[in-house]
Amino acid sequence: MRLIYLLFFVLLGAGEHVWACDCELVMGKQSAGVIATGQVTAVRKFKNGYQVRFAADSIFKGVVKKNLVIKTPSLNKCGFLFKKGARYIVYAQRRSGRAILVTACSFSRQISPHLKVTTFYLQDDKKN
Repeated sequence: MRLIYLLFFVLLGAGEHVWACDCELVMGKQSAGVIATGQVTAVRKFKNGYQVRFAADSIFKGVVKKNLVIKTPSLNKCGFLFKKGARYIVYAQRRSGRAILVTACSFSRQISPHLKVTTFYLQDDKKN
């Protein structure tokens, strides 16, 4: 009987959003056009993804303004999940205008609000 309950909960958990991205290259400091830390001020859902407003507090690579517009695809298309109010380090590709692109195929990640990021923390590209 315990086995049945265990299987039930395992299968129930399998309904969560689980997507795998096939990343030939995980974008690090070599291939990123923009690397910055900052806080997400707004997240807006669109048909094919999300538009994220990002207030950069440090810019390690690229010439960008402090207020960035980040685009990311839908999560099932290797998009990156941003949460309003959270702080991130982003490794991004440049797009037209002020927009930049962040996907799950990068070392972008949420970071502690108090972490002081230096160039020591920047990740190199990684081939899969």
